[in-house]
Amino acid sequence: MTETQELQFPSNFLWGAATSPTQIEGNTKNEWAGFIARDGAVADDGCNHWEDYERDFTLLKDIGLNSYRLGLDWGRLQRAPGAPLCEESLTRYRQMLEWLRGNNIEPLVTLHHFANPAWLANSGGWANAHSIAYFSNFVSRLLDAGLPVKYWVTVNEPGVYLTMGYLIGLFPPKKHYAFYQGYKALKNLSLAHSAARAMIKDRNPEAMVGIAKHFKYFTPFRKWHFIDKVNAYLCKHLFTLRVLESFVYDRNGNIDCDFIGVNYYGRMRVRGFGDMSPVSGAPQDFFEKAGVSCDDMWEQDPQWMSRLLCSLTKRYGLPLYITESGFATEDEELRHRLLAEHLKSLEKAINKGADVRGFYYWTLTDNFEWAEGFTKKFGLAGIDFKSRDKKRVLRPVARYYSEVIRNSSAREGRYS
Repeated sequence: MTETQELQFPSNFLWGAATSPTQIEGNTKNEWAGFIARDGAVADDGCNHWEDYERDFTLLKDIGLNSYRLGLDWGRLQRAPGAPLCEESLTRYRQMLEWLRGNNIEPLVTLHHFANPAWLANSGGWANAHSIAYFSNFVSRLLDAGLPVKYWVTVNEPGVYLTMGYLIGLFPPKKHYAFYQGYKALKNLSLAHSAARAMIKDRNPEAMVGIAKHFKYFTPFRKWHFIDKVNAYLCKHLFTLRVLESFVYDRNGNIDCDFIGVNYYGRMRVRGFGDMSPVSGAPQDFFEKAGVSCDDMWEQDPQWMSRLLCSLTKRYGLPLYITESGFATEDEELRHRLLAEHLKSLEKAINKGADVRGFYYWTLTDNFEWAEGFTKKFGLAGIDFKSRDKKRVLRPVARYYSEVIRNSSAREGRYS
């Protein structure tokens, strides 16, 4: 029996890939325009997805995916506070959504994925109390447009967004240790999520609205070291639980999500007030001596995924979707092995009662990996960025993923 035949998932499970507009569209129209990454690349170069989205969407069909997570770029759609949506951009996004639906691919749409319109960034970003009203206006106008969407993610990885933008300074607005501004931004983001969900549910009570939250297994690098232990504890309870529950519950303590999107990228060993990970510059021989698997950015821990999903189901009782899980590497054997191990862990969680309803691989094609630029290769399809048309080629892992989807549908569906 092959590896893929051993995996079984519900027959109506959502199998997808995930992207974000700033990372793939090109000709950037938000605060990331002109941003220079560590490798010297700029987001504006993009992957030419905006001009040639059908080429990428055909990859979805080739792999056999039945869902796709995409984002709508607020800066591209709304050029000033309260302004009507740009008709040209709205038409293009509508074409994308209709293409997906016409090919039986369920869209899952993200409204905020790390990127603000330049006009919002220039007025204080999410630390500005007016940001809630600005975002509500944007969402209201999208709903007026009647886009064919059932599944919505209001905010992607708020903890990462705040950490990178307000504490570490690697993302716009590039602030360092701006704790108070970061706190205000978190509060306003959560209130904006609540307002957006209320509007979406009012228009379509059957809609599913949630957030996508980044989860890591934080553990002290030195189990005996007081600072390591305290920092790991704070990361778990502030970065994970405090941020998550700011969105899962409204100000009255009521559930304010229809699902939790789980972005899962493994383990982080905390040392002092930093971390030990490849992307932070930890030496590769450390991981080799520790006998752990890493991609080019993070330490992997497939087994913890199962424990995480079971604990989330027990704690919140909400449906779960793996809205991102992927691996930055050019070692295709490693990518294949890691995906197989994560899917096995996912299957184990479902067998134990975790209410997981979909899996979205990060990402469909190689892309602009924010501050890292184009050097981190996550895609199911590789891109030749030196070629004139930025040629796409499906990697071997895409064939494996396709086989999993075909061979794992024996179980009766149990989701409505």
